[in-house]
Amino acid sequence: MFPVISSLFGAFLSYFRTQRELALENLALRHQIGVLKRTLGAKRVCLKPCDRKLWVVLS
Repeated sequence: MFPVISSLFGAFLSYFRTQRELALENLALRHQIGVLKRTLGAKRVCLKPCDRKLWVVLS
C-alpha cells in the first residue's frame, strides 16, 4: 500500500516541477537504463568515469 501512495504523491509533486528539473530527471533515468543495458551480463554494474562525472554534474 505504501508504494502506491508514494507513487501517487510523487506524481502529484512532479506537476509542480519545472521543465528543466523534469528534463534532468529524464536524462538521469535514461542514463541509468543505458548503464544497465551495457552491463546486462555482468554481476555488478560497471560505471565508467564518464558515468560518474554525469552524476556529479547532476547532483
